[in-house]
Amino acid sequence: MTAIISRLEEGLAAGKFVFESPCYIYDPVQLKNNILTLEECVGTSVIISVKANPGVDLNLRLTDRKAGVEVASLTELNLVANSEKIYINNPSMDKNLMRAGIAAKACFIIDSQQQLQQLIALSGHRPLQPVILRCNVGVVADLLTDAPTIRKDHFGMDLDSLMAITHFIRDHEKVQLMGFHLFGGSHTFQRFAHAIAEAALALIPRIETAYGAPISLVNLGGGFSEQWWEHQSLFPAYRQVLARFPAHITLVHEAGRAAFSSCGVFMTRVVTTKRIADQQYAICDGGMNQSFLLCQTENSFRKMRQPHCVRPKGQSRPDAGTGQKTILVGSTCSRDDVIGHYVGEDIQAGDMLLFDYCGAYYSTYTVNRFLGLKEAAQYVIS
Repeated sequence: MTAIISRLEEGLAAGKFVFESPCYIYDPVQLKNNILTLEECVGTSVIISVKANPGVDLNLRLTDRKAGVEVASLTELNLVANSEKIYINNPSMDKNLMRAGIAAKACFIIDSQQQLQQLIALSGHRPLQPVILRCNVGVVADLLTDAPTIRKDHFGMDLDSLMAITHFIRDHEKVQLMGFHLFGGSHTFQRFAHAIAEAALALIPRIETAYGAPISLVNLGGGFSEQWWEHQSLFPAYRQVLARFPAHITLVHEAGRAAFSSCGVFMTRVVTTKRIADQQYAICDGGMNQSFLLCQTENSFRKMRQPHCVRPKGQSRPDAGTGQKTILVGSTCSRDDVIGHYVGEDIQAGDMLLFDYCGAYYSTYTVNRFLGLKEAAQYVIS
């Protein structure tokens, strides 16, 4: 159970909290604690990936972070325009985002030489911050003979392209090179963090030789899971690898779901219940329209989650027995609108269901226009 669930259960049961349903509820204190704890574990600063939760009120609490924030769109950039450091990372960024990023003195993470050339052309007489080169994950296999197999993707540049763009920057008076970004992908820290770091160590002298000068920053991505603290035993050995990096290199990591996930809750209210044959169902006012990720529509791999159930003030607590399960469904006409289950059949209309670990991506990864149903409200508690 997350800390925010404990607070919400107590407050809702006592009638202290009243939220419009369905909704997302966030705890900024938990968010900051997650970031600070992760920084202690990896031993570096952590850049926050705003795309994981582009909520206005929540991200305004991050503008004082010296490590910086990473954005991928103009909307996200506007949210954190007052941040001390802003990184822009999007292989398909358009001219509007580039122009805004230049004005905001953001640092661009470059996906290709064509993208860099467009950025230079748009900058005109305005100065550019030193850029960061995004490496394709295939670089790991190129640099390490015993590299583990990491899923291929379309981001960044291969080794030849990295050398070519580094030479281009070396010979161009308009732009300087800060460093590079090497990332294994989502949920990869446990399996590939050491390989990513070793590859980055091997890449530094190649980049610096091609550039003809030292670089100053290496971004090792992250790939941390929602409950990354369950892998505490991995961090001491990982920090030993990081200790081998040259002293002039500043190391950073990124976090999206690792920062936001446990600080957010999805709440929906039970509208009615029904029984079909031997199965009990609870129909809720929130479902796939507001929290598509809960539905896990890939039926072959579906693993339904169980929420915490809070009954309105003055009513007896729900019985979470070990008997039959109540299937929890949303308010659309889709048979895949199944958001979870509850062990026991004592679910009643008016019950409030709280799903934890919904702070990252859940509020935006959705089909919210289906049937014209209302979007989930959002609250920040403190």
